Amino acid sequence: MKAIKQKRFWIVYGVSAILIILVSIPLSRCLVKLNIKDFVGDVLNFSSIMTGFLGAMLGILASISKSTAIMKTVFETKRAKLQLILSIIVPFAVGMVNIIVCAFYRLFLSNNLDVKILSVFFWSSTLFFLVSSILMVVLIFIFYFFENDEINNTMMKPQKK
Repeated sequence: MKAIKQKRFWIVYGVSAILIILVSIPLSRCLVKLNIKDFVGDVLNFSSIMTGFLGAMLGILASISKSTAIMKTVFETKRAKLQLILSIIVPFAVGMVNIIVCAFYRLFLSNNLDVKILSVFFWSSTLFFLVSSILMVVLIFIFYFFENDEINNTMMKPQKK
C-alpha cells in the first residue's frame, strides 16, 4: 500500500492519459464533421494563456527564497521536490504540445486537408492539458495541506530579545 501511495502521482497521470486517448478516438470521429475551426482557435488561445501562466509560475517558484516554510518543506524531502517539479512541468510541456497541435490542426482545417489523425492528437492533447492542469492543483493541495504524517511542520516562533 505504501508503494502505491508513493507512486500515486504516476498512476494518476498514467490512468488519465489512457482514458483520455480512449475517449479522444471516438470523439474525434464524431466531431470531424462539424466546423470546429473557431473552437480550435479558442483552444489555442486558452492553451497559450494557461501555458504562459504556468511558465510564469515556474519563474516565481524559482525566485522564492528557500527560507520560507513551504520551500523548506519542499526542498527537505525528495518526493515533495519531485512532485512539485513534475506537477508543474508536465502541464507546461503538454500545453506546449497542445499549442503546436492546435496551430497545425487549424492550418489543416483552413486548407480543407485530411485531418483524421491530427484530430485525435488535438482532442487527446487538449483533454490531457486540461486534466493535467487540474491534477496539478489537486495534487499540490493534497500533498501540502492534507499530508502531515511524514513531514513535521513546526513553525519557528520569533524569539524576544
